[in-house]
Amino acid sequence: MLLELDPKQFLKPLNIKEKGSLRRLTKMPAIEIGRVCVKIYGREAGRKCVIVDIIDQNFVVVTGPKKLTGVRRRRTNINHIEPLDVRVNIEKGASDEDVEKALESAGLTSFMKERIKISPSLTP
Repeated sequence: MLLELDPKQFLKPLNIKEKGSLRRLTKMPAIEIGRVCVKIYGREAGRKCVIVDIIDQNFVVVTGPKKLTGVRRRRTNINHIEPLDVRVNIEKGASDEDVEKALESAGLTSFMKERIKISPSLTP
């Protein structure tokens, strides 16, 4: 059975005032539990972390874990992280030990330890 879609519904102009900033619109589909991100602001800028919980449309809880990357478990604004295309399979609110096990099973421990130099073009 094929679904019939009206192509005109996909060609509607985007009203930025109703939807929020364009940057937030492009980032929201990538904000999910288990997504690996890079912090782009603060003292932990350039370090990788994993999203373990979504608080609301502006804030998430991330962890490194601290033993692995130096990022401690904390609430972070989504504008202060840049999602990567890597995702690990964890449950909502997973502990640091669970996140570390998931990263080891995915073979991402050395990837997570690498730091990234933040360029001014990444900051909003």
